[in-house]
Amino acid sequence: MKKGEIQFNLIFVIIAGVMILVFFLFFTTKYIDLKEKQEAAKIAGEIDNLVLGLKSSTQYKELNVPSFNLNVGCDNITINDKYTRELDYVFFATNGNSKKLTFWVKEVEKGFRIDNVVFVIDNSKRYYSDNVNFFPEFVTNGTSDNYDVGVFFDYCPNNNKKIVCVADNKINGEYYVFDEALIYGAAFGEIDNFKCSYSKLVDKWISLYDIYISKNNALTDGQEVRSQLNTLLLESKDKVSSGDYNVNVDELNSLNTRLSNFELEVLY
Repeated sequence: MKKGEIQFNLIFVIIAGVMILVFFLFFTTKYIDLKEKQEAAKIAGEIDNLVLGLKSSTQYKELNVPSFNLNVGCDNITINDKYTRELDYVFFATNGNSKKLTFWVKEVEKGFRIDNVVFVIDNSKRYYSDNVNFFPEFVTNGTSDNYDVGVFFDYCPNNNKKIVCVADNKINGEYYVFDEALIYGAAFGEIDNFKCSYSKLVDKWISLYDIYISKNNALTDGQEVRSQLNTLLLESKDKVSSGDYNVNVDELNSLNTRLSNFELEVLY
């Protein structure tokens, strides 16, 4: 065999070897990427199943899966930057990597139930409040000098930790607390996630006023009480729609109780 032919064959073998190697690496990478997406989808499915079981009541449960990275959007979560799942419920969560996640469901109500909201709690973090009874027992407790997230009612410290200050019934001087669950949302959620979920709850609140106004007008019993209810519901809806969430529900509850006492169909 001539020297030129030997060199040509050697070059051919090298090129073929490189192509085979590239081909192998390409499909190996694709396979790994597919497996990672499948694992992320599996975790998202387990989250869905867990939340579905919790939404019917106010309780909590830990998620037992390997550590994973969670990115939080307004309407979705992304697992390990591989799989995004749209969520059709109001939730509060933070970005990060953790294998110690607790899911907690709590009711938001203003006379009638607005929604059951979901908190995704990163229990690798330590939580502290100057109200010793604020955080539930399943949250990792910190101390006044050792915490990652702090909720304060009596004063507002200035440090580099995540601080939620509640004064004059507002969170950090901006968001009106129409239900205690919102304070937990500020503690457990990213700021953008909190703003989005807060807005969703207000929209649901207004929508429920429309539903209860329609229901009340459709009922013909107890017209004296119904008339008072209708006026109160319309006034409350207008107030909330204008951005004033300081709505006293005592009168609404009292009128609803009067319907029950007269053995009439209650509003809620």
